[in-house]
Amino acid sequence: MKNQTKEIIIATIGIILLISSLTIFILKIVMPRDNLSKKANTELSVAETLKTFKISSLSNNEYTKQNDTSALLKYKPDKETFGISISTKNTILFSTTKVSKEKDTTIVQTQTTDFMDKRGLIVSKPKIYNPSKELKYKTFENTKTVCQLLSTDKTVSSGQSHFHQLSCIDKSDISNQYASIKKLLTKDKTPQVGSSFVQALVITNSKNNIKYSILNLNSDTKRQRLLFASVDEKWEYLGDLIGGGEKYANEKNSITPELQTKINNSKYKGFLAENLIEKPATKK
Repeated sequence: MKNQTKEIIIATIGIILLISSLTIFILKIVMPRDNLSKKANTELSVAETLKTFKISSLSNNEYTKQNDTSALLKYKPDKETFGISISTKNTILFSTTKVSKEKDTTIVQTQTTDFMDKRGLIVSKPKIYNPSKELKYKTFENTKTVCQLLSTDKTVSSGQSHFHQLSCIDKSDISNQYASIKKLLTKDKTPQVGSSFVQALVITNSKNNIKYSILNLNSDTKRQRLLFASVDEKWEYLGDLIGGGEKYANEKNSITPELQTKINNSKYKGFLAENLIEKPATKK
């Protein structure tokens, strides 16, 4: 009888150990897959994030969806002293012509936040230069991507009421933009811009071996449009496109005679002049 009891106890312990071993084995298989799934969600590409974006507030017939637009995404990492506006074509625009449509920015932001959170993009609050009180920004990010929802409940233009635009960009593109801006600011004869400016935007154009970049700097009290140009990648600072004040102001710029002379330099083969100097209106 004692031997039988002992055998039952040994058998029971064996079963418990077997179940424990199977449990550990299953957990080792399942848990990594779950972690990989979460990791994959946090590393969705820009294209994948936009392709899968869908929320109920923007899925009805009141909004028209456009994929062939472009946008300026505003962002400022904590380590930087100024923010940037960076152009991206990875964007979706939802617009409506119903002027009487109720305000829905709050609900669209809430639903977008829920969508992003499920894909590993959490809400961030970078300091964004936004002089317009009518535009509302909501920013999301993970280790590789930044997405931003731009919304307004006000009528934008004739025939178009409020809109919502979701844009995304790789953080590597943001890093490259900062590197380009800092490189321009170190060029010889570039004016000291100080630390007062809070937002920067670079616009670049090129033709063959000739390029120019316009570095737009904004602060609460001052605006600059610094012009840089190159031939065969030999960059130099030319001047401020709005440095001429009211005396030389036109619709786009305020170019002094000194800067205009530099723009007309023959080495640029007329490329800068045709893009930057406004032609006088012809008399009828």
